[in-house]
Amino acid sequence: MAQQHFIDLETNQLFAYQLPGDEAFIKPHLVPLSSEALTAYRAEQAAALEPEPAQQIAQRRYEAEIQGIEFNGVRLDTGRDSQALINGAALAAVIDPGYVCKWKTESGFTELNATALVAIASAVRAHVQACFNREAELLTAVADRVFTKAMLSEGWPV
Repeated sequence: MAQQHFIDLETNQLFAYQLPGDEAFIKPHLVPLSSEALTAYRAEQAAALEPEPAQQIAQRRYEAEIQGIEFNGVRLDTGRDSQALINGAALAAVIDPGYVCKWKTESGFTELNATALVAIASAVRAHVQACFNREAELLTAVADRVFTKAMLSEGWPV
């Protein structure tokens, strides 16, 4: 027994039947597919499932954005929640130049003064902006029809 594939041209659905044996189940409007046509159909279906380049670029930008940064030897989280907390602390530091707080890092708590908080907020903001700048460059490449998938792994801040 061999498996034969058929396609319903109205619905673009694929059917597989064992031949000989399943002939009674094959509807008259189904069209048999050659192995080449089946390969092309599967490639078309896989491509339809792949996100558009703009979605891939936005996802890659988000991954780069939240990967964290190292600042003066301390690893800092750059996820969206941490960005908000850092900006809030930096605002407090701008309002009160004598502001000091204990900040939790991946390696434990550290004491930060107003100057350090503003510097950290600036570094995080620069990192995030660099990620958005790279996204914009890649979207321009898409618009100019020069974008390649390899570009998704190039040029992001570290």
